[in-house]
Amino acid sequence: MSVSTIPLHVLTGCEHNSGFQGASKKVIADCLEKSKEAQHLLLLAACGTQLPVTQEVLIDLEQFVICYIYGDTKCRTLRDARAVKWRAQNKKSTIQLVPYSDSLRLHLDHTNYLAYLLNHYHLQSHPSSIGHRWQLVNGLCVHVHSTQPHFPIHATTDKARGGEKQ
Repeated sequence: MSVSTIPLHVLTGCEHNSGFQGASKKVIADCLEKSKEAQHLLLLAACGTQLPVTQEVLIDLEQFVICYIYGDTKCRTLRDARAVKWRAQNKKSTIQLVPYSDSLRLHLDHTNYLAYLLNHYHLQSHPSSIGHRWQLVNGLCVHVHSTQPHFPIHATTDKARGGEKQ
């Protein structure tokens, strides 16, 4: 548990990072503490150890989110977890769904960055936050929520428009 404390704190919401709707730090920590599989896999252990975040760390963090934050032990992809969660809802709400892969990847990259800063507090100067869910726009540091639209935009077909061309 000790190697997971900082990444868990940052991942589930802190002063500089958002959390997940309906996910309590205490419930997630208790679930992690009780899970022999999570302790064996050390899904959070590599978070914050290096910059930039590696693909392996992103995959481990994504699996942690699916399994321990959203409680889906069967799905291995965000797409499948979102679909299962959507189908299980009686009253449909997108706010309770697993995040889109693009926005979650940004969140996980930022989580790794913040955990890195906390793990390496002794550094004389911190690495730039640009590229870790932040970008420079007209001289201002702007938070990036997503790099892709949440819903795919497709050109409507002639058939979908009733055969008429517009």
